[in-house]
Amino acid sequence: MHFTKKSVLIISAFLPLLAQASNYPSNYGTVIDSEYAQDGGPVKIVRSVHYVGAIELNVYYEGALKDAPNLTALVIVHYQDGDRQLRVPMKRVEFSNYSQATVTNGCLVGMPGGCAQDSSPEMKDLLFWANHGMHLNALNVEVAFDAGNGQWDSRGGANYKFNTFPDTGR
Repeated sequence: MHFTKKSVLIISAFLPLLAQASNYPSNYGTVIDSEYAQDGGPVKIVRSVHYVGAIELNVYYEGALKDAPNLTALVIVHYQDGDRQLRVPMKRVEFSNYSQATVTNGCLVGMPGGCAQDSSPEMKDLLFWANHGMHLNALNVEVAFDAGNGQWDSRGGANYKFNTFPDTGR
């Protein structure tokens, strides 16, 4: 391909316009902080904070019920004003050894401004106090798994407990 001086000048004149085509920062929608917690069993939780302030809890399960077609995670979050709980469907992650569920107070698919699927009011309620007043609060989380056919993995009724998410003072 051959460029003339005139075509190079025209292209270079439009480059600043292309660079400013988006009003969003370059890291918009990305994770700015992530914490990992594992309870010593087949469960781990990752709490992430996105650039837009949304909080996301990802529950990963490698236990005996991971392949159950109707597997749900019962997620319980303990706050000073009481407990909140939510059943979240687990999805088998292809080419892996686990199932995953996501709870967020932001977009489940997409990002603000292009949010294809917003989180449910129940998810927002579950995480209401998790990030209050621009301050990422400590979380005490319990999880149990229900295969929908009377089979549970609740660590013998004690649930999988995650008390390791500290108050980060944001």
